[in-house]
Amino acid sequence: MELYCYSDDGHPDMGHHQFNSLFWHWDPYPFILLNLLFSVQAAYAAPIIMMAQNSQSARDRVQAYGDYRTNIEAKEEIEGLQLRPNRIETEKLDKIMEMLHAIKMEKDDSACEY
Repeated sequence: MELYCYSDDGHPDMGHHQFNSLFWHWDPYPFILLNLLFSVQAAYAAPIIMMAQNSQSARDRVQAYGDYRTNIEAKEEIEGLQLRPNRIETEKLDKIMEMLHAIKMEKDDSACEY
C-alpha cells in the first residue's frame, strides 16, 4: 500500500518517506524480530534434533554389531573352506604315496625273484 503525503514543498516522495519513517519501524536492521523467531525455533528444535540423532546412533550401533557378527561368520566359513581343500589334497597325496609305495614294493619283489 503506497501512501503519498505531500510535504510543504509539494514533493510526494518526501512525505511518503517521512510517513514510513514515523510508523513503519516494526523490524529495523538487523531484523531483530526475524532473529528472535529463528532463536525460538532453534531453542525448541535443538532438543528434538539431539534426541533423533541419539536414537539414530543407537540404531547404527545395533546395525554395526550385526554387520560385525556377519563378517565374523563369513570369515570363519571362508577359513573352513580354505582348510577343506588342504585336507582333500593331503588325503590325495597320502593315497598317491601309498600307491607309489605299493608299486615300489612290487618292483622290489619282482627284482628279488630274478
